[in-house]
Amino acid sequence: MIRDGTRYMLVAPHLVVFPGLTLMAVVLAANMLGDWLRDRLDVKEQSSRRPS
Repeated sequence: MIRDGTRYMLVAPHLVVFPGLTLMAVVLAANMLGDWLRDRLDVKEQSSRRPS
């Protein structure tokens, strides 16, 4: 969609902006989910947080 919209970018910039923002939001959400899962499932990190 982004590549198809580049031909019309000067006439109709929304053809590139909205798919680009959507792609950015999906990548950001996947990154945040991965960080959350790493924090929740990392056994080594949890053992070092507990007081001795």
